[in-house]
Parts: sequence; structure tokens; C-alpha cells
Amino acid sequence: MLPSTLGERLDGVPLLVLGPAFTAGGVVLLVSIGAAQSVILRAHVTRAWRWTGANALAWCVALVVSVSLMSLLLTEDTTLPTGIAIGAAAGVLMGAIVGAVTGWFLVRILEDRQR
Repeated sequence: MLPSTLGERLDGVPLLVLGPAFTAGGVVLLVSIGAAQSVILRAHVTRAWRWTGANALAWCVALVVSVSLMSLLLTEDTTLPTGIAIGAAAGVLMGAIVGAVTGWFLVRILEDRQR
């Protein structure tokens, strides 16, 4: 959230500094979600650390698909109601993708527990 908070104060910062900083921040954010969840999973499955990677993969796929969908469908001529509908559909699709990928993986690690 820091870039949107800093806003125009980032205008003078070179892209060679912003690019790596935003990339590192994105990776930390992405990994932190699954890492926090894997702490809870440790009580229920072995090798719960694998959840971190599965969760990061799910979010990467979901973000690429939903942002691509919005980029294709939103134009300068898009009306507000249509834009809201496209954004809502992209959000639902993002959630469905994250749920499908992490759900598939969760079933696999729970099956490993039974073996």
C-alpha cells in the first residue's frame, strides 16, 4: 500500500530504484500471506511450508488472469456500470482461481497426511 500512500512524492524517484523496490515489496507481500497460513497448517500437516509456494502460485495466476481480463475489456468508452460489472467479474474470477489452486493443493497435502 506504500506506493499509493506516497503518491506524487515518488515522481522524482528513478525507475531503476522503484522497479526493484516494488518487486521486492510484492514478493514479500505475496510470500507473507502463505507463510502466515502455513504456521497454522503446521499443527495439521507435515511439510506445511509447501503451502507458501502454492498460495503464491495461486495469487500470481489469479492476478495475471484478472488484470488481463480487465485490460482487454475496459476501454475509454466503457460506461461506469459496465466498468463496475467487469471489475466485479474479474474479482470473482480472481477469488475462484485462488480457491481452485489452493483447494487442489490442500486436498493433496491432506492426502499426504493419511499415508
